[in-house]
Amino acid sequence: MPHEITIPAKQTFRLDRYVDLPLNSGEIRGRTVCTLVSPGTELGWANGDVFPIRPGYSAVFEVEEVADGVDGIRPGELRFAMGMHRSTQTHTARDTVPLPAGLRPEIAVLSRLMGVSLTSLMTTKARPGDHVVITGAGPVGLLAAQLFKIPVTA
Repeated sequence: MPHEITIPAKQTFRLDRYVDLPLNSGEIRGRTVCTLVSPGTELGWANGDVFPIRPGYSAVFEVEEVADGVDGIRPGELRFAMGMHRSTQTHTARDTVPLPAGLRPEIAVLSRLMGVSLTSLMTTKARPGDHVVITGAGPVGLLAAQLFKIPVTA
């Protein structure tokens, strides 16, 4: 039986069992290869006020099942999705992305962090190519630095 990380109460992490439901039309499922744990995010959730929580936001999985209504995806493919920390991933096929050939899953799963860096483009006037100050040299800060190094051409 598969397992997932849950946060059932404040500052409490647990490994629970779950059952996969039958696939709906348009969905795919497979074995999780890796997920991305961000200590700040998970600890933030664990210190929140709404429980239970099934954390996770970035996963790479190997497709094992393909439902009706899915074209062009085959068992054995590695795909990226906004997935939880669990043994299997079930997603609408259109909400997944194939991994490029040669890209290792443990590297691909980090791509989610670029989305965090991109949020700054929605919350500030700063744009790629601008001179900015980035505090923090963790993965998100380093990806933001790369984002702002992109020259703007008109």
